[in-house]
Amino acid sequence: MSLPPVSPTPAALKFQNRESELQAVLDSLAGPESARLFLLVAMPTMGKSMFLRQLQLELTGRQLPPHAIWTIDLEHAPQEARTQLPMFLRELYPSSKWLDPSQYHQELAAKVLESGLSCLMVIDNLHLLAPHVTLQLREILGKAFRAYPTLPLTLVATSRVRIPEVMPPRPPANFRVMHLNHFDDHSIYNAVRESGDGSWPHLEVRNFVREGTEGIPALLTPSLQWLRTHYPDGQSSLNAQQGRHFSDVVKPFIENALLSPTALLPLNLSPRSQQQLDRVHQSFATLALSTSIFRLLTRSHLKLIESEQNYSPLRSALAELRAYGSPFDLYSAMPVVEPKLRNWCATYPCARRLYFRYHHLSPESQSQAHNIADNLYRNWTGDMSLADNAQFHLERFWHVSELIRVTSSNDAPAQLLRRFDALLADVRTWRKFLPMFKSDRELQWSVESIKEGLYADVLTLLPSV
Repeated sequence: MSLPPVSPTPAALKFQNRESELQAVLDSLAGPESARLFLLVAMPTMGKSMFLRQLQLELTGRQLPPHAIWTIDLEHAPQEARTQLPMFLRELYPSSKWLDPSQYHQELAAKVLESGLSCLMVIDNLHLLAPHVTLQLREILGKAFRAYPTLPLTLVATSRVRIPEVMPPRPPANFRVMHLNHFDDHSIYNAVRESGDGSWPHLEVRNFVREGTEGIPALLTPSLQWLRTHYPDGQSSLNAQQGRHFSDVVKPFIENALLSPTALLPLNLSPRSQQQLDRVHQSFATLALSTSIFRLLTRSHLKLIESEQNYSPLRSALAELRAYGSPFDLYSAMPVVEPKLRNWCATYPCARRLYFRYHHLSPESQSQAHNIADNLYRNWTGDMSLADNAQFHLERFWHVSELIRVTSSNDAPAQLLRRFDALLADVRTWRKFLPMFKSDRELQWSVESIKEGLYADVLTLLPSV
């Protein structure tokens, strides 16, 4: 696979889908005892910078105490500002010299108090700050808040990953981490309602937009614009438009954003040459696409997948990446991957589903991928805990449901109930499995997509424990 050159994502997108998170930060700025340190964590393309811009706009338009706002975007800051604390502080507060490190916390507090206002420190792309500088910044803030408990200062920072250096060993009550990697159906519905007209069948359009964009802001706005051009009367079949929409809007976004080095390469990876960078980038793209069929991975799981003959491109990619570390450690360090409990990792669902549609475009390819994955789980012979056993069984249910969904046979509902009934006979621990099954919204959506109301029939198969 040859990746195209990266092109920038349009910046002038409408702020959507983050109203509740924005309100939480605004409420904190208006109250004396709320959180004062916010870390907004999200993979690339999820609207972190847009969130910060909207926050500053809201502060000027609402009935809140006036704020002095100091901002720095580390993506566009000089390299010295990322690696040296004095240079970072001078970029943030150019009017101070920051000469004595032992007095940095006093100088910071003095800047805030001299302004006579509540102060907002905004740091975009905090993950680009060198770890030792991030740790020093945390220490300065901690000293300033201890010396001046009512200091009217709030820090809001964005990052692609959770940053150990900014997370205190025992986070205080005023420290809050917000994850911005998911959009619910309600927010997508609101976007469709605001952007359409009376001729649109909103339920059909909402489902089309949900599956086609995952609610990602950089996809949502262009998709709604595309619909206004290609679906103006709301009369033609949207199913017939899915392929064209994917080619026109989704595919370029995946190639230019989700398959870019920014989305794929771990932050601490440093190939020595452009040629090496290109090879490594290609290998990480293969890793992301080849594993997009799996919702969760462990170290041993990845080894098993690599050994399967159906995953030869993945085997070649991992051989290339071993020069830079353990394949699983490299996978878990990708910006599009989130850590899970019990040593499981997972590509963020919205990215994984888009990778999967890109890598397996046809229903035949998708059904084959789910069938291979289900067989891999079924033939798993490694030792595992009861919790991992429950997780493995849950994954089999999802793959079977997706296999039946994309195959779209006439007896799909009956087929699913038969397959699920057979799978339930192999469950070893109901106490762990049942809560996981009932809380799996992606599995529920898959079942309901086969036939509305089918999930209720599935629940009748489950024992009461």
